[in-house]
Amino acid sequence: MPKSRHTLTTTGPASTRSSQPNVIRIFYASGRGHEVRRTLDAMIAMAEARAYEFSMHYYMHQDWFFYYLSDLCRRNPERVELANSRSLLRERLAERSSGKRGCGTWDNDALAASLRLVAANNLGMDNPRDLEVVLRTQQRDGAWSKEAWVWRYGHGVLAENPGLITAFAVKGLRGVSEKLKKDFCLAETNRE
Repeated sequence: MPKSRHTLTTTGPASTRSSQPNVIRIFYASGRGHEVRRTLDAMIAMAEARAYEFSMHYYMHQDWFFYYLSDLCRRNPERVELANSRSLLRERLAERSSGKRGCGTWDNDALAASLRLVAANNLGMDNPRDLEVVLRTQQRDGAWSKEAWVWRYGHGVLAENPGLITAFAVKGLRGVSEKLKKDFCLAETNRE
């Protein structure tokens, strides 16, 4: 069977693999998810092997992997091929959110915590540890980060975007379950 000209390779350098979860989302959103099934299988294999801890070339945080794949699952709840990946993503996300695997700077990093918080919301999970980090790292001016390194280009060229970090923090906070809001006293007060 000939390869589709749109099928992504999973054998290239890490720089190619790091952007694939986002590209898979775009194919599914366009009704063309079947064209990237092998790539999706490779991303699930990366989750099984925890390879995301080592192969995010462009992104400064491995947690983009969870954001993109959890968003794919949230937007496609009826897709059978994503059913097994949801439980695996929940398991791996719980590991990272707990700080037990590959997430040694969990207590200071607003973007990483925000990405994991949004991913947990997408997967229907509570994530109190990252919620606490997001709440604690908000700055006096309402933003979330002074050092907002988000992407890496080539060798040593970093790109920052403080607005993006703030947007993800707000998105994560808005998606927190009612139970967790009560636990953290975030429930809105009734206004008369």
